[in-house]
Amino acid sequence: VGPWYVLPDEFLSTEEAMVRNLLVGRKVARKFGRVMNVGYVPDPFGHIGQLPQILRGFGICAAIFSRGMGDEAEKLGAEFSWRSPDQSEVLGLWLPAHYGNFVSVGSFNPWASDERFSWRCTKAVSIDNAMHYTRDLVQRLAMRSGSGVVLLDAGSDHLAPRPDLPEIISALQAALNEAGGQACGANCDAGSGEALRVRLVQGSFEDYVEKVRERTCAQSLTLGVHEGEFRGSRYENMLYSVLSSRMPLKQLNYDTDNWLRRYAEPLACAARLLSGRDYPKSLLDLAWKLYLHNQAHDSICGCSTDEVAAEMAARYTQAREIATAVTTESLASIASSVKTLAPDGNAVPVLVYNPNPWPASGTVRVHIPVERIATSRPTDGPCSSGAAEDTSDSAGWYAVADGAGRVVGAQVLSAWGQAAAADADCGRVLAESSSCAAGAEGESRPGRSLQQVATPREPAGDPSAVLCDKVRRGEPAVSLAF
Repeated sequence: VGPWYVLPDEFLSTEEAMVRNLLVGRKVARKFGRVMNVGYVPDPFGHIGQLPQILRGFGICAAIFSRGMGDEAEKLGAEFSWRSPDQSEVLGLWLPAHYGNFVSVGSFNPWASDERFSWRCTKAVSIDNAMHYTRDLVQRLAMRSGSGVVLLDAGSDHLAPRPDLPEIISALQAALNEAGGQACGANCDAGSGEALRVRLVQGSFEDYVEKVRERTCAQSLTLGVHEGEFRGSRYENMLYSVLSSRMPLKQLNYDTDNWLRRYAEPLACAARLLSGRDYPKSLLDLAWKLYLHNQAHDSICGCSTDEVAAEMAARYTQAREIATAVTTESLASIASSVKTLAPDGNAVPVLVYNPNPWPASGTVRVHIPVERIATSRPTDGPCSSGAAEDTSDSAGWYAVADGAGRVVGAQVLSAWGQAAAADADCGRVLAESSSCAAGAEGESRPGRSLQQVATPREPAGDPSAVLCDKVRRGEPAVSLAF
């Protein structure tokens, strides 16, 4: 089984989700035995150009697909070399007659008691009818095959394999042998001028890939090369509109993905390294599985029922709740291990986290207890001069300084009860954020290694235990601060 956890939509899933899909899928597949080492992607609505690169990263050297082929089929045929932008290559195997092309012979409907599907019960297969169908199908597939090896796909959606499939294959082979060229006639000519002869072998996708490779090498065939994606609809529907159907699900998908890979996991790693906090592997594994459930192509594409969409929204909520909890606890652990002592004993330290792997600018907010704001300008220290402003009596005097003690402009937005809200404009916030003075609004200044930013908190409570309002609403900010 495998290698995917679910069959994804490659254009709507993020690059990290594609990789995690294979990571989790292979792990789950090992529980059932050996992992199938073929990139089987028969039904997604098109294929990204980086798929060979992703597959090769897992040691997978072949991809089998159906949808997405366009006019390029005329020169590629059913067997070709598929190359990614990084020059990674896999053996590309296209299914000209779609996947499940042999289900009328090799599968049955397990819900036979449902009268709507009773025609696909396990009643005996007519070998004569099956022989004619098989002969004609192989004829069509052979016209596209350079190696002469074609795939009769006996499985499909919602169907089960027939327990008597080996006996059916044996009977079919005997019927084909008996009919020979006379039964096939001119219609079975595959282009070689000879009657098409068929040898049936029951096997796996891996067996099919290996047989194609053997024939290709034995016949010294030169395969065509395709570079880039497959988005054609000449042979199968592509359903382009799924890229924008049920847009709220697409937004939840983007949001949840950001929480997992930009906040929860990096901060959990940092908390482990900086404070020794145990890495919450089980929680994050669960969150990823919930999120990956929604990457199935018929799910994330939004082409299923309202009930499916409701279940997806619930899974996104669960995954995001786990991610925000891990983020909160990790930031709290990091904050407890950072030295935040300032020359001015009245200063309020603010820790900043930049989720990007590059310096970033942005504005965030912080709530600061009023009693922590000075009522007059300090006579010494970094805030004794610089871009400070007088404020209302309810807010007192304040200034904001970065980690190097440089003062920047600041502004109190509002003050009430025991807290004052302020905005801070982050200049170049690095991933290794450090402590700074009380949050307020300052200007973005090029060349600064770190400037103060902060995020809103409730007026009361442990400042390291609660994230900003946006975080609790599930809206990632440019940066987080405590």
